[in-house]
Amino acid sequence: MRLDETINEFVKLGLYFKKLSSFENEDIIYKQAFSQNTFFSKKNICHAFFSLSKLLEKENLNKWISSYSLSKKKTKSILVICAGNIPLVCFHDILCVLITGNNLILKPSHKDSVLTYFVINKLIEIQPKFSKRIVISNFNKKLSYDMVISTGSDSARKYFNYYFKKKPSIIRSNRTSIAILNGGENKKDLSSLASDVFLYFGLGCRNVTKLYIPKGYDIKQLEPYFYYYINNSSNKNYFDNYLYNKTILKLSKQKFFDFKNILLLNSVKLHPPIAVLYYEFYNKIEEINFNKDKVQCIVSNNAIQFKSTSFGECQSPKLNDYADNIDTISFLTS
Repeated sequence: MRLDETINEFVKLGLYFKKLSSFENEDIIYKQAFSQNTFFSKKNICHAFFSLSKLLEKENLNKWISSYSLSKKKTKSILVICAGNIPLVCFHDILCVLITGNNLILKPSHKDSVLTYFVINKLIEIQPKFSKRIVISNFNKKLSYDMVISTGSDSARKYFNYYFKKKPSIIRSNRTSIAILNGGENKKDLSSLASDVFLYFGLGCRNVTKLYIPKGYDIKQLEPYFYYYINNSSNKNYFDNYLYNKTILKLSKQKFFDFKNILLLNSVKLHPPIAVLYYEFYNKIEEINFNKDKVQCIVSNNAIQFKSTSFGECQSPKLNDYADNIDTISFLTS
């Protein structure tokens, strides 16, 4: 398939995603996905479809891919091992493999196989030629592949680094996102921050799980903005985690803020448990220190020493916002 043909087929897929992004849509896929993973609420699946539909607009695809040289090279087989923390988190890797003219060997996560199969089948329905370029398979030693893209936990990364040491690979591990507040944020900023924290129940690498706030900042002023996502507590899995972590904090006699849908705890750590948001005070922004290799997005209005994302934009990445800041297209065309 020519590049322009591939782009056109993904544009058609994007239009289909746009229809699915309507909360009024009654497609059975929402219930099936939720049955597999109870963190995959209809609201979050719709948000994922909407975000992907924006990425797959023709102008965006052409602008993105035109910055690369995709001269014809030998077709490679790319093994993609998916994560399953948020709906269709593996889609960008699927797009990158196919738009570069390579073949895809896909190992879906057991937490997100329903949506992954659904999208792959729809893509093949739109363009049957993709059926010869896509294989869905459980990973095994008999697979023949040229390159690997894997996303998983820190422990999985250690295993994959060893297992795939003889193959060109991108091996991703746990990341999260932070927000740096200066106290001058307006209502829109704080409302948008709430979406960065709560969308997908905080499970994505682009979710804000840690706040850096100026010393003396009244953290309770965030409560009315966070209350907008009180319905997160109606999800049994999320609420069970909220109650469990609240109990643990009480038993350990730690001081925390309880916003009824999330617990805020002062900590130097980056990765809180589900339904917990860490915060840390600072005196000067330039003194803020964290492990940059563990951070995907930095949300801020004025942290000029960091490449910042605007409030509310964490879960609406652009096509060139690569996971772990590793350019997937450059890797696949190297």
